[in-house]
Amino acid sequence: YLDGFYHRPRIDKELLAAHAEGVIGLSACLSGEVASRLLAGDEKGAARAAEEYREILGRDGFFLEVQEHGLADERTARDGVVRLGRSAGIPLVATNDCHFHLREDVEAHRVLIGIGQNKTVAELARDYAYNDEFYVKSGEEMARLFGDIPGALARTVEIAQRCHVTFPEGIPLLPRYPVPDSRLPEDYIEELARHGLERRLADGRARRAAPSAYGPRLESELGVIHTMGFEGYFLVVWDFIRHAREHGIPVGPGRGSAAGSLVAYALRITDIDPLEYDLLFERFLNPERISMPDIDIDFCQRRRDEVIAHVREVYGSENVSQIATFNLLQARSCIRDVGRVMGMSFAETDRIAKLVPEGIGVTLEDALRDSPRLAEAVAGNPDV
Repeated sequence: YLDGFYHRPRIDKELLAAHAEGVIGLSACLSGEVASRLLAGDEKGAARAAEEYREILGRDGFFLEVQEHGLADERTARDGVVRLGRSAGIPLVATNDCHFHLREDVEAHRVLIGIGQNKTVAELARDYAYNDEFYVKSGEEMARLFGDIPGALARTVEIAQRCHVTFPEGIPLLPRYPVPDSRLPEDYIEELARHGLERRLADGRARRAAPSAYGPRLESELGVIHTMGFEGYFLVVWDFIRHAREHGIPVGPGRGSAAGSLVAYALRITDIDPLEYDLLFERFLNPERISMPDIDIDFCQRRRDEVIAHVREVYGSENVSQIATFNLLQARSCIRDVGRVMGMSFAETDRIAKLVPEGIGVTLEDALRDSPRLAEAVAGNPDV
């Protein structure tokens, strides 16, 4: 389901049927199967599709969706959906396709799409699928649009009240490392850490700390790890770093608070001796401030995919995901990107961007207040 067109998650009806218990489904927008068939003049095909979804999701689990954004095809689809709902006895629900918060956000949304697709506004003219109706409408606005379809709005509340998805909070959900010979994770990590420390201390390096200081520190850290229940986490990280080293994939020496862990050093998760540099384990794990450990690891950029493939093979691709980061455009970058999408020359946008005062966290409002030349450029040129 993660291998779809442009990596958009999708499922087929067979997979939907296998996991249909407790699922509520709507027939979707103009791109949905029911609406698409109606727009093609295939009312019988639309009815078959709706009946199939109702059979999969149950009589109380499938609804026909009606929308109104002022699009020409929506009226045709809406009339067909209403007829289908009456003939098949499938309830209707009114929805709004929301892509931005306020009506006036449409131009900002258009520009944002242009930045993401690396197109100018002129190039987007034929591809931009939205108008200023794709904002979050109030209940009163929705009532005016769908007052002729009794119950369609009330069902949105009914559906919301039926949704009871909860996630356990405050309980770490960690993958279970497949410990060999059905041994306990705490026994296995102790064995690996003690043997690893012996090998580290036998490498012949001169060390600031006395050898006798390492054993008590290791046992103390293991005790904290056991108390906090993070043996599995350390084993997971140890395993994929070991895999990388065994396959010649360069691994960084470690950074961040994890460098203060002697257990991590013994397991070769890091290559920094914390006693050598007086690094504190408590900055990494502290039983008085229970939080998930965070080990920052660097792999060779060219071969990091091999490490990810190994993790997927061990734990299953359905249990492995990569972290997404959401960035905010800084004022200067924002001006350059928006100017490019608006079709302005690089020289012009760069000149304007450089009028923004330097500094961390400077907003466009700050820049207009603190830079008279920028305020003058804005006042004198509507494009700016």
